[in-house]
Amino acid sequence: MSRLYHTKHAALLFVLFMAIWTPYRMLTGSLNLSPSTLYLVDAPAKLLAILGLTLFVAKRLDGAGPEWIGLKREGLVSAVLLGLAGGVLAWVGHYLLLPAVFGWNLSVTLVELNTSWLVYAAYVVGVVGLSEEAMDRGYIFQELARDFEGSQGALIAGVISSGTFAISHLPIDLFVYEMKPMWTLWHIVGVFSIGLVLALYMRVSGNLAAPAAMHSLWDLLLGTLSVSSPWSWSIAAASEALGLALAALLPALVLLARRRSR
Repeated sequence: MSRLYHTKHAALLFVLFMAIWTPYRMLTGSLNLSPSTLYLVDAPAKLLAILGLTLFVAKRLDGAGPEWIGLKREGLVSAVLLGLAGGVLAWVGHYLLLPAVFGWNLSVTLVELNTSWLVYAAYVVGVVGLSEEAMDRGYIFQELARDFEGSQGALIAGVISSGTFAISHLPIDLFVYEMKPMWTLWHIVGVFSIGLVLALYMRVSGNLAAPAAMHSLWDLLLGTLSVSSPWSWSIAAASEALGLALAALLPALVLLARRRSR
């Protein structure tokens, strides 16, 4: 087997995806679609361009089925529960921890649960978490980890796959949301950071359901609960770091328990 055999597969998948997804995002951005319409259009597009492409590449290059990217029944329930717990911890740590400690005024309200919300919920729960995690954690992260073995290898794989995860969000930031450079950088750094935590969940569980469940619940909570607090850039950065650290604590404890039991 050649050097970096699996890494080349991961790189090819990412290049193919970006070659497909960037023009698609340019098109959807030019159409000025409403959020609900964009979700409806994106749902089949993501399932094909991300999940479908990932499964195709795994089959053609690795001769493997869905289990190769962590889509399996073994450990499914525990992986889902782990991911859901991680999503709750990330949200609580991000939005509630600092206000609770320092006694800041905080308002948490439920958004209107109308048709638009239902479309959003179905989209993030049924499509986004599964498809994005299939490519970024299920395939790219695990392919890299197969070449870079051991704990250090997993760290390298986590950093690189989180980088591709962040870069894959650039098309929507640039062509759909048309974010200003500072907001784009803020979003990309945030996506990269949560990618590291999601990689840890994938590593610990070995099942795609863990990062997919955490990803889906995080997005769902963001679109369901509106939080009002006196944030500043520094406070927002600290809050995000706390949320991710709190979420990472759970799989870290699982790893520690496994090592002590050996």
